[in-house]
Amino acid sequence: MEDYSSRVSQAMRLLVEKAISADADIIENAMSEIAVMVKDGDKKAIAAFFKEDPKGVAEYLKSGKMPTSIAGKRFVAMYQSLASILDVIFEGETLQIQSFIASTGISAAQADALALSSLFMSPAIKQTILNEWVNKPYNGYPLSQRIWGLNKATENKLMQMVAAGFADGRNPKQLAGLVRGITGQQSASNIRRLLLTENSRVQHGVQKLAVREFRHISYVVLKFGVRHKEPCLCDPYQRKGRMKYEDAPDLPLHPSSSSYYQPIPTPIDEWKKEMGYV
Repeated sequence: MEDYSSRVSQAMRLLVEKAISADADIIENAMSEIAVMVKDGDKKAIAAFFKEDPKGVAEYLKSGKMPTSIAGKRFVAMYQSLASILDVIFEGETLQIQSFIASTGISAAQADALALSSLFMSPAIKQTILNEWVNKPYNGYPLSQRIWGLNKATENKLMQMVAAGFADGRNPKQLAGLVRGITGQQSASNIRRLLLTENSRVQHGVQKLAVREFRHISYVVLKFGVRHKEPCLCDPYQRKGRMKYEDAPDLPLHPSSSSYYQPIPTPIDEWKKEMGYV
């Protein structure tokens, strides 16, 4: 069975950079207003500008109406990025399933019947998973709260700039350059971490759904991602080597983990017996 993890990882990197660019555009479009608030040292205005917008988000998820708040717009940018990530994950997982089934030697009619009876292959399943993903807590917080954390980090950075007197002797245009540089770097780092964590979380969830139906993976081996730094919670599981799929812990093992599971396909004779083809 071909390993599609590198293809998914490459697509993921592009989507992360696209999300960072989209978020930067949202801040840039409000930069003149933000610079004036920093210039005036108006902490109340800054807090109000970056406050959470659960009503706007709920309306967007219900009807697609775009929020007007900064918090709402940043949520939409991240949500749309996550939807694109889900598309990539499903494509990769579907290709792995199709590759495995092709290797089993079952007839085309049997393969078609298997796909038609599959919940995983249903066109509606991605939206169902996306809805669950938005509401399912990770480390105690739903997706919206984790995105609010991204927004709060920008607010806090601006408050620090005010407290440190960054506006002294500078005009709004000069302040805009400072804000762009300081908050942009911080936001890019936070977005990258958020999306990579969410990618790992949903990728494992999608894979579990696929394995539950197709039983095409029997074991996995934990592999370190490019951002791995020892020591961390991933290390003991990496040292285990081959693990039964059902015994492997959910990913990510911690919020900064980029580790992933390399699948070991189910032996074909065993699979045919389990799926009722013999």
